[in-house]
This record gives sequence, structure tokens and C-alpha cells, in this order.
Amino acid sequence: MELNSAKMLEVAERVIYAAIRLTRAAGIKEKDGGYLAIFEISRGNLEVLAAAGYSPQEKIEGRQRVSQEKCIRILANGHNTSYESRNPAAGLWGGAVRGTDFIFSFSGLPELWDEAAMFVLAIRLRQLREYDVLAQISEERNPHLRPLLEACHWTE
Repeated sequence: MELNSAKMLEVAERVIYAAIRLTRAAGIKEKDGGYLAIFEISRGNLEVLAAAGYSPQEKIEGRQRVSQEKCIRILANGHNTSYESRNPAAGLWGGAVRGTDFIFSFSGLPELWDEAAMFVLAIRLRQLREYDVLAQISEERNPHLRPLLEACHWTE
């Protein structure tokens, strides 16, 4: 699959809206969107920064900043997820994952939903293999990953 910004945004929108539907079904009503950041690993630059869903005006700048920070942190430390270097006391959160060529990050949903959405996005864009992700990320570690994968069972 050839990846370009338009294709990544199309798939991201489907995944993020599925995550929003699941969070609403779980009774989480105040987090209806956020910001997606996608960095290209080889060049270390921002490829995509886009809104998905609804963000209150006072949250927009922070969600944009945090979504990019997670990508930059993964680039800097070589981790596969921003969860590996999370530090809530310092405002450092999970919600970004490293794929083969890109780092995918979202900020706006609860932290583990951000991460689950980015794992599913990377899988659907063939940047990660579902089998490998499920082998590494247990249900206890992120209970939202498997339900979101099931909700996004379509193929690209």
C-alpha cells in the first residue's frame, strides 16, 4: 500500500471515530476528539497534523502540542511507544506508537484510548503487524486495543 498524507488521514479518521464511538459507549462523554500527529521517521519531520472529532477551543493548542511531543520523544529515545517513557508528573503521556516508516500519535481521548487508536492505525496502514502488536501488548496493559481492532476489522 502506498502511503501518502491523504491515505493516512482517511484511515486515521475511520479509526479515531471508531474509538470515539467506543468511548461514548463506555460512558466517556467529555472527550470527543483531539489531534493526530504523524512524523516520518527517516527525515524526523511532521508529515500530518490534523484535528479529528471535537476539541473545545481551550484544549486545541495543548492537544496539538502533546500529540507532536509524543512523536518527538519516540524519535529521541528510540522507544516503540510513548507509554514507555510516560511521566504524568512531567506531563508526558502515552498515545504514540512507532511503525516501520512513521510515528503515529493522538492526543485528546483518555491515554490508553489514544494509544489503542494509534496501534490500530499503524496496523491498518501496514506499518505494524497485528500479531506482533497483540503479542507485545497484553489486555491488562491496554484493555482497549482488542475491542478497537474488532471495531476496525475492515481492510485497506
